[in-house]
Amino acid sequence: MVYFGVTGITLDATNPSQIANTLNDIATAVSVLVPIYTISDGKPLQIEPSVLTTARFMAGAHRIRTEEGVEIAGLSLRLDDINAAIGVLKAARFTF
Repeated sequence: MVYFGVTGITLDATNPSQIANTLNDIATAVSVLVPIYTISDGKPLQIEPSVLTTARFMAGAHRIRTEEGVEIAGLSLRLDDINAAIGVLKAARFTF
């Protein structure tokens, strides 16, 4: 959704590893702009920005690995935040 919103084109589905890497890059850019959440005890829990600055997105942005080696899955964003990130990235003429 972010890639299309910023570039106006869809990702090439013929290269899954390239898609996963691109999604990881997109998530890294977005994580600087808006909160990223995981689910804890059935409720959304914001991942601390200080954790995200050193974490690495993996598996097409389905999870992150923290600097300490802890993997966090079940990542999510709010739709309003996604739309805000798209607006900022478009205005900045960000390229992936």
